[in-house]
Amino acid sequence: MVVSMLWITSATDSHGRMCVICPWHKHAITLDTGESLYTAIDPANPRVKVHNCSKGVKQRTHTIRVDVEQDCVYVRLSDLSKPTDSDRYFTEEYRVIMENALHEPTPEQMGAVKVPIHSSRLK
Repeated sequence: MVVSMLWITSATDSHGRMCVICPWHKHAITLDTGESLYTAIDPANPRVKVHNCSKGVKQRTHTIRVDVEQDCVYVRLSDLSKPTDSDRYFTEEYRVIMENALHEPTPEQMGAVKVPIHSSRLK
């Protein structure tokens, strides 16, 4: 099971829109559309922030309604037939890739031998 790290962060204003900031990648993801935002910079004058840009929708978003009186949160799932980049992390293929990456043997486990830099074995 893959768990999103976005639950650890809180919403913040970024680029004039409410966003969550990924604690791993520092990407700003808008809460309303799931777009990934960044500030474009003029290479001729990198100290001047030119404008905000979108990398497109990267994260699936859902509509919520909070009922304070009933102490409930209602979630309406978005259209799951339209894929987003974040969907990849919840596929069996990705789970297998990550599981294999976590269990890849170290060079020493594969029989590699550490050789000192000034060793006669290099000559």
